Amino acid sequence: MPRLITIAAIALAAFFPATLVARPLAGTDASQNAYVAMGSSFAAGPWVARDADTPPNRCARSAANYAHLLAARLKMPLVDVSCSGAKAVHILSPWTELPAQINAVTARTRLVTITAGGNDLNYIGSIAALNCGRMTPEQINQAFQGKGCPAVALPTAADEAALASTLRNAVSRIRAAAPRARIVLVQYFNLFSGAPNCAATGLVAKDLVTLQGIAGRLAMITASVAHETGAELLPLDRLSREHGVCSAAPWVNGNSADRAKGDGVFYHPNRAGMAAAADALAQLIAR
Repeated sequence: MPRLITIAAIALAAFFPATLVARPLAGTDASQNAYVAMGSSFAAGPWVARDADTPPNRCARSAANYAHLLAARLKMPLVDVSCSGAKAVHILSPWTELPAQINAVTARTRLVTITAGGNDLNYIGSIAALNCGRMTPEQINQAFQGKGCPAVALPTAADEAALASTLRNAVSRIRAAAPRARIVLVQYFNLFSGAPNCAATGLVAKDLVTLQGIAGRLAMITASVAHETGAELLPLDRLSREHGVCSAAPWVNGNSADRAKGDGVFYHPNRAGMAAAADALAQLIAR
């Protein structure tokens, strides 16, 4: 059974091909360029290597998430405002004590990456809810703070439409604030494709079908918004398809994760996944 120590805090707190537009980054001097990374936990990378913030905070941003790895490779100063639990709306609006993520964008910004939408469609929350019935009472109490198993709240058509609208608005406002920036929408890692079901998913076949449906719609929304707005797309859903939970070389964790190993949290990217995403982004930027 999964040890869902912080899945409620990380995944349920509020908790994924368009034509690529190849615009060169304007210069490489650190005083003139800036990279702003936005999004949810799939961008932040909780439990991957060491925390990027001192002291650590609830966003659980990793110093080895794809944004930090890419920024080091491009020699660009990074402002990482991704946050575990964030919804797409938090790109444009404050989230309690956190300012809107877009506030980090300035006229000097040359690159913006966004991985957002999973929490809007309750993707990870649905995984936790579907898994809950197979957990022990102790695990349920620990994972859901004594509140018992949550109801499975699947996304509606209205939720999907709202997400698409929010992402379109975000791209528009980022472009207005930073006209020279390249904007890349990064899809979520594919968790469950690439191999037959295995114990590491913690799920039965019918649950996997449900979750793959949510993931597919999330990937489609992200790709559609990129196409509609002229933003660039990193098709990570496709690129990670052979690296799911049950694959021989997973880029994501299943229903177990050991924080001491620094390799990511449950149902989230691991170190290999973050490195692969950074590699793919570097190749996209180089075009």
